[in-house]
Amino acid sequence: MSLSSGTALLLIDVQQGFDDPRWGARNNPDAERRIADLLAAWRATGRPVIHAQHQSLEPRSPLREGTPGHAFKAEALPRAGEPVFRKHGDPRRGW
Repeated sequence: MSLSSGTALLLIDVQQGFDDPRWGARNNPDAERRIADLLAAWRATGRPVIHAQHQSLEPRSPLREGTPGHAFKAEALPRAGEPVFRKHGDPRRGW
């Protein structure tokens, strides 16, 4: 497969809050390591990286802005110049 130099890697919601026990048992214990490996390889190609960060509107959410869980995980910290798009879901569904 051939990728153009403008093809971007989109990282979605790689945030501390997903470690909160309220989400239940994880089925992907190697996710952060895999993300770090993929991100390092991608950055080495010089292609763009885009980050999406969830901002929950729920007061008790571990993904609410201003809480430790809102922060990106160390394995996926945006670098200077990498765009970060913040989003929120439907508060009636607890997003």
